[in-house]
Amino acid sequence: MEYTKAKTIARVHDEQFREELLEEAIAQPLSLSKIKEPIRQYQAEQQ
Repeated sequence: MEYTKAKTIARVHDEQFREELLEEAIAQPLSLSKIKEPIRQYQAEQQ
């Protein structure tokens, strides 16, 4: 996994969500934008 993708995932504070996202990113070679999209959605739901 590229450094920028790992760094983006590491910034997620919710441990369970971070683990799910990491597993998905490893199982399917997701682009950085495909990783950022669910993070944006999750953060919007939390506000």
